[in-house]
Amino acid sequence: MSEEKIYSVGELISHINDFLKDNYSYVYVEGEISQISRGKEHIYISIKDEDNAVLKAAFFKWYMYGGVPELKQGDKVTLYGSLNIYQANSSFQIIVKKVFSQNEKGKKQREFEELKKRLEKEGLFDPVRKRPMPSTVRTAGVITSPDGAAVKDMMSVLKRRVSAIDIIVYPSAVQGIKAHEELIRGIEFFNVTYARRVDLIVITRGGGSIEDLWCFNNEELARSIFSSEIPVMSAVGHERDWTISDLVADIRAATPTAGMEMIARDSGEALSVVRNRIAAVLILITKRIEMFRMNMEKIEDAADRILQELDLLRSEMAGLRSECSGIIQRDLARAGGRLNEVKGRLAGLLTSEKAADLGRRFGNAMDLADQRILMKLRLPAAAFSEAFTGCAYLIGGRLAAAWRSFEEKRGRLEGLSPFSILKRGYSILRKEGKMIKDASEVAKGEIIEALLFKGKLDLEVKNAEKQ
Repeated sequence: MSEEKIYSVGELISHINDFLKDNYSYVYVEGEISQISRGKEHIYISIKDEDNAVLKAAFFKWYMYGGVPELKQGDKVTLYGSLNIYQANSSFQIIVKKVFSQNEKGKKQREFEELKKRLEKEGLFDPVRKRPMPSTVRTAGVITSPDGAAVKDMMSVLKRRVSAIDIIVYPSAVQGIKAHEELIRGIEFFNVTYARRVDLIVITRGGGSIEDLWCFNNEELARSIFSSEIPVMSAVGHERDWTISDLVADIRAATPTAGMEMIARDSGEALSVVRNRIAAVLILITKRIEMFRMNMEKIEDAADRILQELDLLRSEMAGLRSECSGIIQRDLARAGGRLNEVKGRLAGLLTSEKAADLGRRFGNAMDLADQRILMKLRLPAAAFSEAFTGCAYLIGGRLAAAWRSFEEKRGRLEGLSPFSILKRGYSILRKEGKMIKDASEVAKGEIIEALLFKGKLDLEVKNAEKQ
């Protein structure tokens, strides 16, 4: 007994009323008036059905739309209102907001069914033409009463789920004879003024009687929803309430809260997908940077070897060039000596003028031969020098092109590097050396590591909100 909760009478009745409010906030009930009691401003009646089940009803002036109606015993009526237990005498009753005769309700229902049938025949309800919920809703245009419970409930869900969605509210009446005209102007406003910014239009209001919701059964409003370039969600009343706007809209939500839950859930899932893809890309970039570094180390080692081999080749070429030049000079000196020796011998033998002339001609011929011999000896040396120079230019050009390609790729990779992201003020959170991608991976009180552009921090988790 001591472990069970003990309620006072007032507490128990209060809990029951809370349950009724949450599960039966507004209901329709029909029956025959069996008893009437009138006050100055209020009316109390009892209605019964064919099984003689009786329900008490209270008409309070400030709750009634259009005042307290004329009622008489024996009338068959339909009541619309909220269920309640009166604490003073524990009486179960319905607090009436609207009452209408069976004939009146039937007329509204017939009008609804006739319009529904006609619009359905024209294809306004065809599921094939309806657009799905945008995968990511960045901005939603909400058409509703700015003072109503619907917008407050939606904002409450938004704060709890995804704060990244922008909400633009177009103020409009949501009940009354002219309400549908304001709703239509709201649709036109978002299609014209915010055509490229708003991802979804939401027409919404809380629950109410069939009269309260009747503006959402307007044919002009239905055609405006059908013609909207921007997808439209209808979130009107409670789950049991169906209106023409629900049937023609691209998306139907049972309640305003359910509508925002749908928007926030889809946007949250899309955001999670984007975050996971970014994390995967960062891991891939890190791996590719590491592979590139390893390849660049190999390229640098190969370049060092090529430069060393080039220096050795240049040294060998210089030695060969010097050796060839020495050999050519020695051969030319020996050939010149032999020619001078021949010239001297001929000069001693030829004494006459003719001999002298012959000697001169021979000497000229020998000079010409000497020049031709020098030219033939110099040609291989020049060709060798030219080949060496061309080889050096070729190797140098290829090395320069390889270095430029290396610098360009290194610059691109550095731009994609996680360290560049860290340099802009971001950080990478890690737990036991592993990257943290989800709040569910850590718990309150755990120590995690924040990797910064310069250095790192050890952080204690104060709170972890899971999405």
